[in-house]
Amino acid sequence: MSTPSIIAVADGKAYYTVYCHFNGFLEHVGKMLTDCYSNQDKALSMVKLGNISNLHAEIGVRHNFADEDKGTTFFGRDGGDTDIGPEQLRDKDQVLDFAIHWPAVQHVYVMETNGQWLYYTAALGCFVPLRKILELTKGNKR
Repeated sequence: MSTPSIIAVADGKAYYTVYCHFNGFLEHVGKMLTDCYSNQDKALSMVKLGNISNLHAEIGVRHNFADEDKGTTFFGRDGGDTDIGPEQLRDKDQVLDFAIHWPAVQHVYVMETNGQWLYYTAALGCFVPLRKILELTKGNKR
């Protein structure tokens, strides 16, 4: 079973926004973003490749869709799908509107232009710094 999420990265002109299919909960995607995608350029490079099947520590290179030890698996680059994003949205409100179109999405991650990752879930009702929520939930499971 998947736990989808939305990942967006702002560059000052747009929020490049993608769907991520697997492991969207804080302990995986949330931690991976803070630990491995804290660099704005790396985060932008990741989302500009479009919708993600499974996020890994490295973007990696093009690989067989089923061969996930080569890095992050993208629906377009690795699966050959077309029309897979990223969506270019103007603000965080549009990112949340985009997330609504994916009914199973419960986790939304946004990197602002200052490099800070933010986290949103309906239970919180607002964006909070991702590092702070990770510290508060440390040791808790989903």
